[in-house]
Amino acid sequence: MDTKEIKKKNKNLIDAKKNKNDEFYTRYEDVANELKWYKEQLKDKPLLFPCDYNFYTEFTKEEQNIIFNGGVAESKNDLGSFSRFIINMQDENSKNNWNNKLYFSHYNPKTNEGTPFQKSIREFAKKHPDGVVISNPPFSLFREFIDIIMECNLKFLIIGSMNAITYKETFKYIKENKMWLGYTNPKTFTTPENKKMDVLTRWFTNLNIEKRHIKIPLSYSYKDNPTKYPKYDNYDGINVYLMLHMKKVLSKTCIDLLEDLYQKEKVLINTVKRKLITWWKILMNIVMKLDFKILFS
Repeated sequence: MDTKEIKKKNKNLIDAKKNKNDEFYTRYEDVANELKWYKEQLKDKPLLFPCDYNFYTEFTKEEQNIIFNGGVAESKNDLGSFSRFIINMQDENSKNNWNNKLYFSHYNPKTNEGTPFQKSIREFAKKHPDGVVISNPPFSLFREFIDIIMECNLKFLIIGSMNAITYKETFKYIKENKMWLGYTNPKTFTTPENKKMDVLTRWFTNLNIEKRHIKIPLSYSYKDNPTKYPKYDNYDGINVYLMLHMKKVLSKTCIDLLEDLYQKEKVLINTVKRKLITWWKILMNIVMKLDFKILFS
C-alpha cells in the first residue's frame, strides 16, 4: 500500500469521527475471512451482535452463500454481515450439531429504536458470561465499547480504527495482555447511503489466536547492550532507535502494532519530505532569478 492510499484512508477515518458519521457496514467477505479462524472457539457459544440490525431474514440463500472451509462469496448487501455469516456457518456444519444462540440488540442509531449496546452487552453478560460479542461499533464509541466489554469480562471479536492502538484508554488493555490484534485488516466498508469507503482498520480480540504462540527468533538483547537502549527520564521504558532491533526484541502483538504505526510514520515522513522538496524548489527559483550563486563546500 503506497503512502497516498494510507493517507487517504486515514483521512476518511478522521473526517468520519469529526462529523459523527462513522457508521460503516462490514463487507460479508471480510467477516468471513476473519471469523473462519475461530470456528472451534465460536462453536455452541451464545453470540451477541450489538450493532447488527438483524436483517438477515430478508436475504435469499444466494445472497447468504458461503463455503465455510473454502472461499468466500461477496454479498449483495452488507447489513447484518456478522449474524448472516454465523447462520450460514451453522447450516454448513449442521451435521456436526452446531448450536449457537444468536442475540441482537435490534438497535438502529437513526431511529433510536432497539437497545443501545451499553445496555445490551451488560444484559447479555448477566445471562451468558461465557458468550462472545462480535461487532463493528461506531469508531467514535470504540473506547466506551471496549470498556464495557472488559467490565463484563466477555470474549469479543470487533473491528476498530487502526488509530485505536494509540488510544490511552485501549492501549492499556494491550499492554496488560487483555486484548490483541486479529488475523486480517478490513479496508473497504459500505456507508448507510450505500457508498464504498476505504478506511484503515484492524480486528481486535481476546480470543486465542495461533500467531500469538509463534516463537520469534531473537538476535538483539537489552541485557547484552544496555547502553544502546537508554531509559527515559520520565517513563519506565527504553528507547530503541531502529525498527529492525525493535522487531527482534518484542512480542508478536507488539510487532503487529509497530507495523501499523510504521505505516502511519511513513505517511508523515513522506509528507514532510515532499514539503521540504517543494520549499527547496521555490528557494532555488528565487535564487536563480536574483542571479545568485550557491557554493557548496
